[in-house]
Amino acid sequence: MEKEKINLTNKQWQDLVYEDCYAEENNNIIEFEEVQCNYDGSRRHTEDHHKILKRKSDGLFFRIDYETSVKDEMGWSECNYGNTTAIQVFPETVTITEFK
Repeated sequence: MEKEKINLTNKQWQDLVYEDCYAEENNNIIEFEEVQCNYDGSRRHTEDHHKILKRKSDGLFFRIDYETSVKDEMGWSECNYGNTTAIQVFPETVTITEFK
């Protein structure tokens, strides 16, 4: 099964991360629901994160990666430049055994 990919402009990427939605070229709003927000690690000036979002129209899940600044003077455009792609992901149940 081929994964769906959503190509996003920088503005759409920022809106998806902070507003859980983005506007298409025809101004149609695509809405999502945040499922998870994960911290992936740090660098000298930024932190790496990714979100798992569920598209409200059809229930499909997507992952979007982004960076945040650890310095106040760095904004979205200094951390996340260019365009990006949200990639479809699938939920998977994982069993963890703990010993106590």
